[in-house]
Amino acid sequence: MINISFLIELNIENLEVKEVKQNKEGHYEIYVDSTQEGCTCHVCGKHINKPHYFDREKRIRHLSILGRETYLHIRLPRFQCQKCRGKPTTTQQVPWHERRSPNTIAFEKYILLELMGSTVEEIVLQEKLGYETVIGIIRRHMQTKIDWDSIEKLEQIGLEEISLKKRRKDFVTIVSSYIDGRVQLFAVLKGRKKGKVKSFLKKIST
Repeated sequence: MINISFLIELNIENLEVKEVKQNKEGHYEIYVDSTQEGCTCHVCGKHINKPHYFDREKRIRHLSILGRETYLHIRLPRFQCQKCRGKPTTTQQVPWHERRSPNTIAFEKYILLELMGSTVEEIVLQEKLGYETVIGIIRRHMQTKIDWDSIEKLEQIGLEEISLKKRRKDFVTIVSSYIDGRVQLFAVLKGRKKGKVKSFLKKIST
């Protein structure tokens, strides 16, 4: 594995880059530490900040850099609650990654936007992902709740039907919008029935 040295922008808050390597396939392997303070105790729900070792190392796919696949290596810190009985420990959760996902949220949103105008099969080949990996990304982002108050202006709304199965019997609808000069993901709705889509669009504040 080759050591690489260059200025890199991950666009992820509270991360410190420790080392960048390039593996034999040419992919970037970036070793990072979390600088986020503490976490929420999974038992009492209170903020805790007493360090208690680290979780196992995770290899998480992120957005490509210079056209090369990019992976983050991180050991998230664990913290111990001093108030709960038994002093349980909790692994820190970070806003840029969903527990058990092999990808960053930014990478998954990129894949969903790439599906606009493409098929799952095309994205599988383009991004060198497994078919079930792409389906897993779609299912993880199924939602209908949007913080409309945080959006000042909608310029365009885009709708795209995506089949979850090769025989095209199970569909989702990806909703996106053109905001501040770029396309942003809104929601992934289960199904493609007009009634469900219309019901979602009626929630948009005018």
